[in-house]
Amino acid sequence: MPNFLIPLLIAGAILAPLGILLWWGARERRRFVSMHDDDLGEVKLFKTHWEAADSWLFGQHRFSVSGTGRTQGPTATQKVTLNFVKANVDELFRLAVAAVRDASAEVHVDELRISGLFLDGEPNSFELSLEFESCAAEMPDGVAVSFIGKQIDNVEVVH
Repeated sequence: MPNFLIPLLIAGAILAPLGILLWWGARERRRFVSMHDDDLGEVKLFKTHWEAADSWLFGQHRFSVSGTGRTQGPTATQKVTLNFVKANVDELFRLAVAAVRDASAEVHVDELRISGLFLDGEPNSFELSLEFESCAAEMPDGVAVSFIGKQIDNVEVVH
């Protein structure tokens, strides 16, 4: 066998399975089933989570709603948490902005807006995703602020 074929065989042995795995992962992300929920309307069910098809207006904030779950849609616990967030969205937003300000002095917190709500499976456990309108280059995916009730659990810059 010529020596120049050995690197090609090694690259093929690595890239072929990697390509198959990437194709399979993309296929899994595209697979979903739709259902109707009385509170959220049309909901897309994925393998490990669900997403409301439309964004929702809570107070003066419009954002997407999603949650953890294995193809069953929002649970009763998640619906209770959703109602808690609806009732307290302005206060939760202020708490999240203060936490982001404390975490990073360079951030222009007056440009933050809520882009998403992710409901965990635990009672009153959720995450607000905050995005910047003009700082997209510094933080393209924004900041995730995790809550348990009205207590902040974690502030994380999303990469």
